[in-house]
Amino acid sequence: PVSRGHSDPYRLPATVTHGRPGERTLRVGEIIDTKTGRRLDEAALTALLGRYDVIHVGEVHGSRPHQLWLAKIVALAAKAKRPLAVGVEWFPRSVQPTLDKLLPLRLPAGERAFVEGVGWYRNWGHDYRPYRPIIRTIAKHRLPMIALNAPRKLAKAVARHGVDRLPPALAKLLPPMDLRRGTGH
Repeated sequence: PVSRGHSDPYRLPATVTHGRPGERTLRVGEIIDTKTGRRLDEAALTALLGRYDVIHVGEVHGSRPHQLWLAKIVALAAKAKRPLAVGVEWFPRSVQPTLDKLLPLRLPAGERAFVEGVGWYRNWGHDYRPYRPIIRTIAKHRLPMIALNAPRKLAKAVARHGVDRLPPALAKLLPPMDLRRGTGH
């Protein structure tokens, strides 16, 4: 992953002492508050996660360590005792009814039915195994999983033609957007 021009994921920019920007080397499993530069234990991270309405976590697709980290974040956020749903880009919105029906299945026993039912390889394409921990964590905590992705044909058309020149049938699938410069949206 790259962060502000840095290619080493273990050397990320963080504010250290007295608010001055700096860098620090991270150890595997170390949790750092990038605003303060302070190390967080799981209890502190759980409390921090509980303060937010929306938590966005990025990852490298198919990376087992990243998916394990996502599973940990979901488990800690669930401990915060706030309403929680997990949005994923793995599926287009059209898969939502199937997700709602299949996710309550007992995992891992119902895992094959889940993978086949949601069309994992057709819709996402990445090996399922690295994602297994996060799926199981979501199921364990009985959290809703929300399919966030656009239909593949819409994404391809936007990439090919841009938003302004989409065929009307595809343009109606887009949510309202303010694409003017400087609006921050």
